[in-house]
Amino acid sequence: MNNIDKNKRFIIGTQVEFIPSQRELVDIHSGKKIRLQVPASLCFKKLLDANGRIVSQQELILCGWGPKRHASINANTYYQSILHLRRSLAKLGLEDIIDTVPRYGLKLNGSIHIEVTYSNDESSQSGLQLVTTDAENSQTTANVSAQPADGSGVDNVESPGTRAQLENKIPPAKITPSYILDAPNQAQGKRPKLPLKYIALVLIPVIAIALFYHITHKPALAFANYISLDTTPCHIYSKKVKYTDAEAQELLQEAGLSCQSDSTLFLATSPMNSQLNIIYCSRYTSKEQDCRSVSIMKKMKEPQ
Repeated sequence: MNNIDKNKRFIIGTQVEFIPSQRELVDIHSGKKIRLQVPASLCFKKLLDANGRIVSQQELILCGWGPKRHASINANTYYQSILHLRRSLAKLGLEDIIDTVPRYGLKLNGSIHIEVTYSNDESSQSGLQLVTTDAENSQTTANVSAQPADGSGVDNVESPGTRAQLENKIPPAKITPSYILDAPNQAQGKRPKLPLKYIALVLIPVIAIALFYHITHKPALAFANYISLDTTPCHIYSKKVKYTDAEAQELLQEAGLSCQSDSTLFLATSPMNSQLNIIYCSRYTSKEQDCRSVSIMKKMKEPQ
């Protein structure tokens, strides 16, 4: 990555800044940061550089995993990386920035305003140093000019009064006490060892609490706030909008997806109800998710 690419940044809408060199998404208003996985970050930069052009799946895999590994990357690995990118953007309020073009690839939503900026941290630091240096030089010049021309004032630079003023301006040293354990000598003898029963009384409750937490703690699913729809044979969840079984099946047919007994689907509409995003998971548990995403551009049902 050359110096220009290292300094390149993208302002997405008015709320998120993407820094490719650090793989970070930053909320401009709150300062919240999300770090992307390497393939997801490279694919996102590829889409931003494409400026609305459709980027094929093969192009994204080649960009995200490189020429040496792209041949061994399967579709599931690619979909998981894109799903990670979509989820990261959604956490910062960008739910509809990436459009899926079936059988072609991905592209950025044309309604999102994107601005390219270039940071120059080295120049900023250098400029700050120059200002500080000029101020110091001006103060030094003023002090030299105030001395007599014959040099009689040189010996008074560190006079007792000046030294006292400087000492008053220097804050006292902060001393942090350290605790030193003296080794036992012959007079003190060996320190007594703690009985095993006291050690057991401390360790047993700690071990019990750790085991209880390990057994009972389960990570919450990412789509826990979605509405469960009365559909068969697959499991369909919707965000805010409640679809009938017939409506849900019709949407799946438009997206080219099938409703199988072991599959789980999540439906979410864009804020303007102009797009439907579908997350299709052939397996979805708290430990394993095998999912891919599809978007449909159409006027959607209003939330009830």
